Amino acid sequence: MTTITFRRLIQTAILPEKEKLAKPELLDQEARWIKNRRVKGVCWPYRSAKELGWTLYSPVDVAIHPLSEIQTTMDKPEEFARLKQLADMDEWVQKDDILLGVKPSSWYKIHEYEYEGRYRSMFIPNGEGTLEWRLGWSVDIPDDHLLLIQPIEMKDARFIVHPGLLMGTSVQSVQLHLGLPIAFEPLQPCKIIRGEPLAKLFVLPKSVLAIKSTTQS
Repeated sequence: MTTITFRRLIQTAILPEKEKLAKPELLDQEARWIKNRRVKGVCWPYRSAKELGWTLYSPVDVAIHPLSEIQTTMDKPEEFARLKQLADMDEWVQKDDILLGVKPSSWYKIHEYEYEGRYRSMFIPNGEGTLEWRLGWSVDIPDDHLLLIQPIEMKDARFIVHPGLLMGTSVQSVQLHLGLPIAFEPLQPCKIIRGEPLAKLFVLPKSVLAIKSTTQS
């Protein structure tokens, strides 16, 4: 049996949990016509899919806003100084060889948490209007497995959590500062409540990457 371990790194973190769908109670005994029996909770393919993996939750209340962004390089510092005068950006963040100018930034910059003797940002701008959202917990998986992060069903389009796949040394390296990050993109101003579902996490054997397909006519 394969075992994984979740570890809480900061007090506000909510560890992932398996989703359990309750079978809906049928309250139609006296109804003459309306007998709603074809519902998601009793459809085993749907229920099995929903209960597979772990649900990831928001560790904080946060009022999110879509980001405006500029990407540039530091090849000519004098040019960058001029760009900072022209572009009304709140913050400039270095990501590899790219500088990201983003705004607004106050909504995510106030979320700093102490970990290993220093304050660390929960949200880090990452390009194309996305942020790394560090969830405040880490996970250990066997070496022959990988992590797959996928979006969840949503009835509205307030935000997107983009898919991500991690394996090998990257599993540990991305968790060093404030736990596992997800690629999070705000789409409209709104408030996310602590405990609100954000994404699904799957732990799969690496052998799934070797599966091939063929076609037959």
